[in-house]
Amino acid sequence: TPGKNPTLGAVSSVSRRPGDDFGFNLTVGHEFKFNGNRVEGGVDIPLSDTLHVRLAGIYSNDGRYIRNRVRNTDEPTREVYGGRVVALWEPTESLKATLIYQHDSYDERGQTVHLITDGTGVGPSVSIRALAAAVGQTDFEVGKGFSYNDYPDRSAYDRQSGDRATLIAEYGLGDFTLTSQTAYVNWDNRRRNDLDFTSASLITFQVDEANELFSQEIRLASPSEKPVSYIVGAYYLWNKWGVDQVIDAEAPWPRTGALNHVYEQAVNSYSGFVQLNASLTDQIKLSAGGRYTEEEKDARYSRTTLRPGSATAIFAPFAERTPSRKENNFDWSLSGQYYLDPRNVIYASLARGSKSGGFQTLPSNPDLAEFEGEEALTSEIGIKTRPTGTLSFDFALYNTTVKDFQYNINTANGNVIANAKVRTRGIDTSLNWRPFDGLRLAGGVVYADAKILEAFPGAPAGTPVQRAPKWTGNVSINYETALSENVDLTINPKIDFSSSQFSQLPSVGAPKRQPYGLVDLVVALGAPDDRWEVALIGKNLTNQKVLLSATTPLLANGPFYGNIQTPATFALQLTVKH
Repeated sequence: TPGKNPTLGAVSSVSRRPGDDFGFNLTVGHEFKFNGNRVEGGVDIPLSDTLHVRLAGIYSNDGRYIRNRVRNTDEPTREVYGGRVVALWEPTESLKATLIYQHDSYDERGQTVHLITDGTGVGPSVSIRALAAAVGQTDFEVGKGFSYNDYPDRSAYDRQSGDRATLIAEYGLGDFTLTSQTAYVNWDNRRRNDLDFTSASLITFQVDEANELFSQEIRLASPSEKPVSYIVGAYYLWNKWGVDQVIDAEAPWPRTGALNHVYEQAVNSYSGFVQLNASLTDQIKLSAGGRYTEEEKDARYSRTTLRPGSATAIFAPFAERTPSRKENNFDWSLSGQYYLDPRNVIYASLARGSKSGGFQTLPSNPDLAEFEGEEALTSEIGIKTRPTGTLSFDFALYNTTVKDFQYNINTANGNVIANAKVRTRGIDTSLNWRPFDGLRLAGGVVYADAKILEAFPGAPAGTPVQRAPKWTGNVSINYETALSENVDLTINPKIDFSSSQFSQLPSVGAPKRQPYGLVDLVVALGAPDDRWEVALIGKNLTNQKVLLSATTPLLANGPFYGNIQTPATFALQLTVKH
């Protein structure tokens, strides 16, 4: 879950727990167009009546969908592997402990980002095509899906490694449950990008990043089946994060020189929280929650010149600085539900969330590195209705206003974070229908009108928020039928769609992401008891080259680079379970 008090929602994931009996699952897949492979599986091992263990692992290699015309290769190549151990111990009826350890590794060679649009070469607008000609490269084009990087002395890569451990202990105190959750994360990343997009290495950006985190939560929950129930608890977070960045630019890049910027920060955060749920009647249910957080953030950053040049005049060296911030926030939520009958409910909610402020990691001016925290107020009203046993429909109206939203602005002189007031409001709908046994139709549509309410440089009031399409949604069909007593057929087409959106502030002039509809299809044969399945999986069947990002290269106005949606892929997948 990102953050302690997320202002705009959160995502959580739960690891699969060990089963009571011995069992295993294995999935093997091969993607034909780009020659990718994927293997994942797990095994449940009951070591005793009270101790059960699950071992799981995954390996994949993929990528290779950007054609490098200079090296005559397809890149990037990616390898991912990970392993997880989950141990569940239940020595008594009142005590349960779950220990989870996970290791992940990611290795990418080459780069997915490539030149999307070029500058004009007039005035401050830099032309990458002209730079390519200056290094003797004549066969140069600009477009999606190919690149000309040669990496003669500074290859592009992205290597990540992480270890995560979590201990969850639950102890029954009569009808109450006391839960302790302890987590530790150690993650590091080393990456380098070649950002001139020619056959020479004119400018590279290298990053070494390390992150270490420890958290402890303890909470007491009353019996949930009572008319009034509550959860009360406390949370502590310690985090140490650092990033070491090197920019190295050589002629004929318009700005030259090399510099090293080092940033580190330590965070200590303490929270107390309470959640109260009340069933006033069978029809009326209320909920209220509050969370108080105190946080201290200590930073340390400095910049040194490695090789003088015009770039080091923009990113001028400075001695180490050690600013700090102390913040406290009280976040809360109120909600109510009115049940028209057991299958239809009207609800309303109001909530305040926050996100702490901090310091920019690569400011051109260190005096302007600090930015403020966010405060969000969200209201929602909606209905969840089940007209029949086979049809459900949800509809909601929402409005979120964020004060001091941390707006990330991409410039040739690095990213800048500006605090701005923004608002998003709209409609969220979903539908699930089973017209007959074996067929399910599902989908959802979201309309979001996101705007900047208070002007700041480059963004007048009313400017659309970047990366915020007005319309998004999905539609899927799942059809299952028996071909014989031993074989079932499943057909599952799906469409994800979105309207256009700005990649950057409109004043920046970055290319927009155009409207798209991504079509996926799964056709599978399998056993009725799910013991085995063979599936043909197609993704992005219409081969749409959707622009996922558009960024200005460091020290060069005019061009934009980015990455695109993975092209059409076709995979065969085998799954067996026991």
